Amino acid sequence: MLRKQSNISYQDYIIFICLCFYLIIDSITGFLLKSSGSGISIPYKLFLFFLMISSISSKSLNVISFISFLFFLMMICLFIYLFRQNNEEIFISLSAILKLILNIIYFIYFYLFFKNHGSTVNNIIGKFLIINILVFLFNIILGLLGFGYYSYDIKMMGVKGFFYAGNEVAVLYVCLYFIFLSKLTYKYYKYNKVLIVYLLSFIVSILLATKVSVFSCIFISGIDYYIRSSKKRRFYIKLFFPIIIFILITLGTYFIPQTQFYKMIEYNVNRNMLRGQHFIEAIFSGRILLLRNSLKIWKHHRSPGVLFWGLGPMLHKGVEMDAFDTFFMLGIIFLSIVLLFYVYLIYLSYKIKNYRLFLFNLIYLTISVIAGHVWYGVMAGLFFAYINAYELVYCNKLIYKNQEKRIS
Repeated sequence: MLRKQSNISYQDYIIFICLCFYLIIDSITGFLLKSSGSGISIPYKLFLFFLMISSISSKSLNVISFISFLFFLMMICLFIYLFRQNNEEIFISLSAILKLILNIIYFIYFYLFFKNHGSTVNNIIGKFLIINILVFLFNIILGLLGFGYYSYDIKMMGVKGFFYAGNEVAVLYVCLYFIFLSKLTYKYYKYNKVLIVYLLSFIVSILLATKVSVFSCIFISGIDYYIRSSKKRRFYIKLFFPIIIFILITLGTYFIPQTQFYKMIEYNVNRNMLRGQHFIEAIFSGRILLLRNSLKIWKHHRSPGVLFWGLGPMLHKGVEMDAFDTFFMLGIIFLSIVLLFYVYLIYLSYKIKNYRLFLFNLIYLTISVIAGHVWYGVMAGLFFAYINAYELVYCNKLIYKNQEKRIS
């Protein structure tokens, strides 16, 4: 029924049915990893991967040429790693490259899909989003009830249900929050009910207890409210901005020290400073030290081949800062391709004057540089791709573009 209403092919219909189970599969995988050490996420995403490639090939041969070029580079990269040393850890590099490519393919698929279909696909898109948002919230509730994983197992802090990767869950939350805000109807803004949404979302970010979730929630809420406000309200926001910041800081100094988020930061800072690290290094959870160590390994093995194709399996432990991890492990060629992809999305969002998307993409890229688990996170990457494809295609139809629908 939905397929006929949306006027889409059977192939695209199967893809969206699979996407409805996207976070469910990740939750099941998290549960299985906890109990048996194995999961079902990889075969599921490989199936989705080939379905999307097939769908893209039927829509644009030029895009397929680009994807083929990426796979050609991947084969060269893997061949070089095999030539250097033949061991099983080459699958780590293969997995990393496939994740980078998959996130690009997600965007290409969504963009071509939205471009070829009008508003007729809203029903099936709505179901895909609602199911995944509900699965995410259900996992948070499970975490509050004591099931699943903690963001920080040592101190049993931060809830994430049966989602396995902590930082990736935070980035997933950021994407889902942005999507939820973009779907809010006019009545929420007319009566300022959106302020309740901001507050509830902030509480969820505190429950996740990661720096990425909390600070991104604050930035996205502030950006969303300001851009959707009328000129009159924007004037008052600018006028009273110092007072608003003072009030928020005052309230924060009272409430935040009582939260798991504050305890997590305090624990990480104290632990890393006891190891002899400076305060800035401690704030970055030891990533500066990992960067130094990776740089030493890179310098020891440096050569033209390492510059262009990276260290590959020789780099056992990454920096957990995606740009550096990509450079050290896969080289400057893959780093350039991935950076160009994200910078191009930032450029497109600015070009069409979608400033809300533009700032979101800047936040997303910043997270990838300072926190990691973004470029290699296909769980959040799917929704990041959806956000950009949808808003780039339907920008002129979005609520916040209409002056009469701004917060007065």
